[in-house]
Amino acid sequence: MHEHYYLGIDLGQRHDYTAIAILECGISFLPGFDFVNWTRPTETQYNLRHLDRLPLGTAYTEVVSHVQSLVASNPLSGCCTVIVDATGVGAPVIDLLRKCRLGCTLIPVTITAGDSALVTPQGHRVPKRDLIHGLQLMLEQAQLRVAASLPHAETLVRELLAMRVKISLSGNDLYGAWREGDHDDLVLAVSLACWRARAVAPSPNRALSLARQVRMPAGDAPTGSPGIHWQGQVLTGQIAPLELHQEIEESKRRSTVTK
Repeated sequence: MHEHYYLGIDLGQRHDYTAIAILECGISFLPGFDFVNWTRPTETQYNLRHLDRLPLGTAYTEVVSHVQSLVASNPLSGCCTVIVDATGVGAPVIDLLRKCRLGCTLIPVTITAGDSALVTPQGHRVPKRDLIHGLQLMLEQAQLRVAASLPHAETLVRELLAMRVKISLSGNDLYGAWREGDHDDLVLAVSLACWRARAVAPSPNRALSLARQVRMPAGDAPTGSPGIHWQGQVLTGQIAPLELHQEIEESKRRSTVTK
């Protein structure tokens, strides 16, 4: 199986957490041969194997240092892509990430309330709707598995259930936590990682996720069905979290010895 890792980063501000999600995308060959397309059939597995929520008030320089340590650790080194929320305070942080030469692809994403995704010289502009709907489709089709033993796994599930969509007066979709004070940082970090992974290895039903829109009236969201829903169990004990902290400490030790 060939694995590649996608790091989704939602940058927090004074009252919001910075969240980091690491999605493992594994592609394996299935038995048989497709004589029409002259290729072997493949299966893509998406496993969420790391969730990080940095303490409130963490300096952006510390965030950059932490990301640098993550991408230098095994098994991420040389086979990962970093996707960063460039909205708001994201631009200067992305400049810092570029300066530290991560050794991997860095993709800035500005999250918008619009309808169309764009690619600009500064990076991608992606509607929040596309990010959330893509994540919802992966959950509905049981494509995404989350390691149940992750420290923030249950928090992620609560954030998923708390997501709601409202329609603004201008007609745009507005996604976020239903109750004031709730957070959606983990959901956004995961959705950024999933967005890029699916763009590289698209699902046959990807168009369905972008076309599906669940619209609610403007105003307070109802207390009924959640904005993100699925059938079955998203948390699983069949996959293990990445053992990154030990790798990070070893990387720091080697760096200190070299100096």
